[in-house]
Amino acid sequence: VTDRFGNPQVMLRDRFAGTHTPTTASGKAWTAASFRTNTMDLLAVTQPGSPQSGLRNLPNVVIIGGGVMVESGGSMIGAVGVSGAPGGDMDEACAKTGLNAIKDKLAMDLFGMTKAQALEKGICIDCKRLAADGCHTELDRKEWMTSGICGDCYDALFEGR
Repeated sequence: VTDRFGNPQVMLRDRFAGTHTPTTASGKAWTAASFRTNTMDLLAVTQPGSPQSGLRNLPNVVIIGGGVMVESGGSMIGAVGVSGAPGGDMDEACAKTGLNAIKDKLAMDLFGMTKAQALEKGICIDCKRLAADGCHTELDRKEWMTSGICGDCYDALFEGR
């Protein structure tokens, strides 16, 4: 499991799992978090000959099914990587089943508002502060409506702070 930046938070391994599975699972979670896309979806768009095929050659990128974004309140808050099943499709199904089992615990509190309502009121969906408060500055309207996060959180996300 990683945070939204792809930094490892926790790793569980069955004692009978192959020695390659922790590294593979971590790579899948990192890839899903970094590209904000499930690895199974990346599998199709990075096939050899496609414009995005070069992604497969980047360091730490693992494009095999089993890397799944963790989302809550309309935001990606982390990622899960699963490895060890006899195929990426089964790893992906396992990750999604696990996330589905805890979806109620992942509910993000936006003061009882939907993401759209929070955006309308100018509340950052990440830090839950008004985008105009203190050091927070609102991004231009288009980016604000797309990301839903204030300038500080946006900078932290893309600068890896």
